[in-house]
Amino acid sequence: SGQPVTLLERAAGQTAWRPAGQATTGSSGLAMLAVPDLTANAAFRLTGPGGARSQPVRVVVALPVGLAVASGPGPRTETLTASSPLAGSGAPVILQIRASRGWANLGTQPLSGSGSASFTVRSRRIPRRYRAVLLPTASHGLSASNPVEAG
Repeated sequence: SGQPVTLLERAAGQTAWRPAGQATTGSSGLAMLAVPDLTANAAFRLTGPGGARSQPVRVVVALPVGLAVASGPGPRTETLTASSPLAGSGAPVILQIRASRGWANLGTQPLSGSGSASFTVRSRRIPRRYRAVLLPTASHGLSASNPVEAG
């Protein structure tokens, strides 16, 4: 009870630990710390009095991914636009279609500087389900959009 603890963070790709927060243990010996705006993978550990140090805990960040449908550039086409504003430019996005045995890859595009990637698909009589998948990098984990229907 009443002991100071420091939360240390090591961001993805970094070798040095840096302070990310401090707290004092309560009457039960527990402390709560929060890390706001975590947008990249990181490892965390606690340090305390007398050189006490926890084992690192790795946190993998799943970035938000959206998928929107709009009319395509030609007749009987639609444009599916994936977006992930927190992912870096050039991050690969895969467009997938729902198949009988799961999700099948249709194509890959890198995210633009504005965080989007577009795919053109043919319109069909029966709508199909699509999703966008952001591949994992050293900075973030695998993420997928909610499925959307396009005809």
